[in-house]
Amino acid sequence: MSCPVEIDEVYLGGREKKNKHADRKDKNKKTTVVGIGDRKTGVIRVIPVPETIAARLLAFIEANVDPNSKKFPKNRVYRELKNHDAVNHGGGEYVRGEVHINGMWFWALVWREYNCTPHSIKPKYLHRYIDEFGGRLSMKALGTVYEMCTIVQNLECKSLSYAHLVAQYVMWPANPSQI
Repeated sequence: MSCPVEIDEVYLGGREKKNKHADRKDKNKKTTVVGIGDRKTGVIRVIPVPETIAARLLAFIEANVDPNSKKFPKNRVYRELKNHDAVNHGGGEYVRGEVHINGMWFWALVWREYNCTPHSIKPKYLHRYIDEFGGRLSMKALGTVYEMCTIVQNLECKSLSYAHLVAQYVMWPANPSQI
């Protein structure tokens, strides 16, 4: 992605129920999903990450974004990015000229899909839902006919075996250079 990009993350997981036990915080860990949205083309790239460590997030961004493009993150984790500018949501600042992440409305649609359709998604399968949803939204700008042709081409002669479906999924490579 070489145009100005917006970078944001969302935490998906169940709501923490009232629990009197001391270890309740460890029982319901949410999965972080990081997204990069290209303002010009509307292409969205998303990936679930096990934890928001700056090195992993920066490796994902560097692998998907041109180093010279403008980057607009929301979180302080991204302060090491080159050519970036951010607004301070905590201080009540949401837009400053072209600096904003209002184009990441993608998360509202992800939440709706996540909460309504399957009712719960295991972290093991979250990458499949996120990839499919991000791909579907990225194709919308190209037109309905192109979108339908692409879906049909991707379905031809392909099957997903049960063994492959339930195989252990490594959410993030041990070495960030493998992205």
